[in-house]
Amino acid sequence: MWIVLWLLSVVMLFGGVTLLIRAVRQRRGRKRTGLLAILLSPVVFVIAILTVPTDQTTPRQDTPAATPTVTPPVTETTPPPTTPEPTVPDETPPTTESPFSQAAFERSALFQANTLQEKDEWDLKSGGRNHSYRFDHPTLPGESMGVEFRPAAQAFTEGSIRWPGDLPETVLDDGEARALRAFLAFIAPDADADAIVQYVRSQANTSYDGGSSEYPRKRFGPVDVLAGRTVELIVRVERRP
Repeated sequence: MWIVLWLLSVVMLFGGVTLLIRAVRQRRGRKRTGLLAILLSPVVFVIAILTVPTDQTTPRQDTPAATPTVTPPVTETTPPPTTPEPTVPDETPPTTESPFSQAAFERSALFQANTLQEKDEWDLKSGGRNHSYRFDHPTLPGESMGVEFRPAAQAFTEGSIRWPGDLPETVLDDGEARALRAFLAFIAPDADADAIVQYVRSQANTSYDGGSSEYPRKRFGPVDVLAGRTVELIVRVERRP
């Protein structure tokens, strides 16, 4: 637009000057017209200058405002209750102590009622382990009473009890009889203790020069009993499988 006005002002100026020159030469009435064109041309030129845009850069396109990101409120959630895992029972069967073990004997009435002098143990060539105990004699001061068990992997299967037998006549006195009953209560609880005590009394003065291996074997329910006299009065009880 401003270019058109500028060109128009130039044309008016040029045309007005031309008309003015011709009017002067010809002395015609065009002098006023020429003067008017000359006077109006600066006005048109000024208008053209004013219409020139001051900033010809590419009009800025407003960037739309960014939509603010709305963060949803954090809602605290209570976690569901944790169900405890079921306890898996231990499938390993509990170890049951044998009533004929070494520990069981050392809790028995025989062990608790008599004074222990010493105890020992050793491996047997035939297998198993021999356990030996020596107590004070229940009635004779200075004498002793011996108890042995074998073999003993987990349980005693055989046991013996002995008293001095070097007197002219060996008898089973009351103290020895009580000890024998306590011994039977541990190693042969299901056997007839009275019958065994009576049998031992009958064997107290029967000597066997070949030792205990020559003692007769007599069955009393779940056990075999061997009794006799060598240097000592010995009673051996064997549990049958």
